[in-house]
Amino acid sequence: MLIKNWNFPSQGTSGNPNYPWAFTMVVESGGFPGMYPPPAGNIYGNLTSEAGLAGQGNNAGFTSPGEKAFTCHYFIQLTDSSVVPPEGAVNSYFDPSYGAWYSNQAAFESKSVAGYTNPAIQPPGTQARKVGGAVNICFWVFPSGTCM
Repeated sequence: MLIKNWNFPSQGTSGNPNYPWAFTMVVESGGFPGMYPPPAGNIYGNLTSEAGLAGQGNNAGFTSPGEKAFTCHYFIQLTDSSVVPPEGAVNSYFDPSYGAWYSNQAAFESKSVAGYTNPAIQPPGTQARKVGGAVNICFWVFPSGTCM
């Protein structure tokens, strides 16, 4: 999942029509794929990282947020009826990494997601596509392991 904002050029070079853009992450200390230190011009394969949501990890040289490519991301669901979140409804979702509220999966995708990486290819080198079509977000409920 790629958090906004990314520049997707008109043509990708991945060779995969379902995920047309090449996406290459940086290998961070410890051998983990990530976004630090940012490459020249904030270019990750075919995609360029652009300013987006303010969030954790906004270090020098980064466009905000600092880390914005994830295979898994965690939220908190507000179920306390005495607290009214900005989204205006109990059962809204709060993302502490970005300080953002969402009413449901479609709202999260619309407000925050620029695209998706190919789950069949593990980073650092993978493929990407833009958001489009049916909502591609599932909120897993723990500990039950069900998808909402």
